[in-house]
Amino acid sequence: MKLEKLISQYENNILQIKIRLYSLNAIEKQLKLISKGKIYRIKNDILYRCIFDIWDMLVIDLASISKGMLGKKGFFNQIKANLGDIKFFKEENIEVPTPSIQSINFSISEEIREHILIETRREHIKTVRKEQKEELFWLFPELKNRQPQKINHKDIDDLGKRFDNLTEHIISNRNEHAHRFENSEDKKVLQRLDFSLLNEKFELIERILNGLRGILNHSSFGYVDISLANTEEVAKDFAFSIIFGTTKIVDELSGINKKINSPNSEKYICGWRIRDQFIEQIHKKHDQFIKEIKINPKDSKNKKLEDYCFNDIRLEEDQK
Repeated sequence: MKLEKLISQYENNILQIKIRLYSLNAIEKQLKLISKGKIYRIKNDILYRCIFDIWDMLVIDLASISKGMLGKKGFFNQIKANLGDIKFFKEENIEVPTPSIQSINFSISEEIREHILIETRREHIKTVRKEQKEELFWLFPELKNRQPQKINHKDIDDLGKRFDNLTEHIISNRNEHAHRFENSEDKKVLQRLDFSLLNEKFELIERILNGLRGILNHSSFGYVDISLANTEEVAKDFAFSIIFGTTKIVDELSGINKKINSPNSEKYICGWRIRDQFIEQIHKKHDQFIKEIKINPKDSKNKKLEDYCFNDIRLEEDQK
């Protein structure tokens, strides 16, 4: 089936683009966990800028594939060229799970067993058909009131227009931010799509592709993180370095630099090796510091409480 191959091609392309969003979501999560919602100073601006670079490339590629799908030889026009592929698959091709039929107190006759299997198959096919109809009407709402319910070119055009509306904001963001030095005289103040909105955009695009796949063969494509590295662990390193800086800076904050040759060096925390303990001690000292400032406002040197970034706290004084 040409259409099935076409859907697979775009599924793989979308997954390769979305891999960046998994890392962005993970980094955002770790920044919140490490900071506990407190204000922090950027200690590694190189990695911090990388977040925006990843976002830019994500939006560039997503806008690019979106425009391509709407192009003359793009996804929707290729669907129109292969409309004959969009039809319900035959009942005999539906895989029905075999139920486990057991009885403790009495034996089950072959007749009853066969009846159960027939009913199971009937109910499963009924469920499959229902799911197909739901996806079909979500993709092509006008089919609800049409007999026979056959998809035509206008239905594909309407789906393409919905897709265009869905991706319009993505393309605008690409032009405004990722391509920020083009047409600068026409620039508008357009807020970057945050990660949650990007997630929503991907989910809708995925639903369109999975909806078509479901109609063809009642299958779905799983959009999962295919990074070779552990995204969560990389995000921890990434976020930790943004908030606390390089190993050298962390060692200075923890006092390890001056105390490493001390007879009691085992008492001192190396921030990278015992990261969670280091973060907790920083928070604990910051909380105590803010508490003291509130009790003795004169010690604040006319600074506001929010001017005291939690990651400026040093542990060295505690480790004597």
